[in-house]
Amino acid sequence: MKNTCELNFLHLLLPLAKNKQKITKNFQDDCAYINIKSNKNLIISTDSLVETHHILSKCGHEAFAKKLFFRTISDILCKNATPLYYTLNIFLPLNFDFKNIECFMKALQALGKKYNIFLIGGDTSKSTSVNFIASMTIFAKPNDNNQYLRLGAKSGDGVYISGIVGAGYIAYLQILHGQLKTHPDYTKMQVSQKISQTIFANFKVNASTDVSDGLFAEIAAMQCLGKLKFNININSLPLAKPLVSLVKNKKIDLNLFHQNLQNTRANDVFEAPITHKNNTLEDFNTLQKIQHKQFNAITQQQALSIVLNAIKFGDDCNILFTSKNILQVKQISCIGVISKK
Repeated sequence: MKNTCELNFLHLLLPLAKNKQKITKNFQDDCAYINIKSNKNLIISTDSLVETHHILSKCGHEAFAKKLFFRTISDILCKNATPLYYTLNIFLPLNFDFKNIECFMKALQALGKKYNIFLIGGDTSKSTSVNFIASMTIFAKPNDNNQYLRLGAKSGDGVYISGIVGAGYIAYLQILHGQLKTHPDYTKMQVSQKISQTIFANFKVNASTDVSDGLFAEIAAMQCLGKLKFNININSLPLAKPLVSLVKNKKIDLNLFHQNLQNTRANDVFEAPITHKNNTLEDFNTLQKIQHKQFNAITQQQALSIVLNAIKFGDDCNILFTSKNILQVKQISCIGVISKK
């Protein structure tokens, strides 16, 4: 017999589900029943989010839900797959507030409707932590018979990135120092689904991944797995506007600092990029000077610090891929070519 507290909590989850009786059994059981057609594959991805570690507490539970959702679904979209349903594991913090949980659920419900993806099960547990912790697993169907793995990159491929690089770090600085209440890009994250469709409609993709763990780390992973050399023109990165202004004004040649990419170690690849806290205030002050066009007050070292940290930081909805095609497509930038080591 489930206790009253858990039943109340499960009641909050029901709006996230679809075909409640047929698949989830109204969450009255520990299993969901899914009918999978023969000779059909599933693509599965899971991701976790820890309050204060992956997202600032001041962002709130709505932003938490959106970040968790897009960190997970970006793994699916970069593989040319259509998301179907998901499971959710939640670890409730000490003295949690149901209002915060309701906010979290409403945000997921809205995203589920937008992407036509629904909850089929999961687990809830109380934690001894004061931080909110959740993990999501998404199940998807591939849109073709290809497998777009990190190790699929080939010598001669062009290296491409979608979207804007560095916007995530700029927003992080602004939130951390009280300039923004939440991440501004989370209201526009649906663009990642459109970009995914654009990529696979126009390019013959050999390898693909998202860059929520940081651009340098993902390039290092592809280099390591494929035993290849990624010749990246850092000056060609589609940087966020404040960074573009800084690079142009200070006449910075980022390719002089290419060793930052080459020195990314293989064992760092799957670790979330960590920006040292003692650097964030200096980077934020540099950002403030950029916004007020006080470029003369910015040293070259300060300029390099904020630009390289922004490139290293994860951008949740960007897709990194390689292809033999050499094309110019809106919102997609060629940033280098691959050669043999």
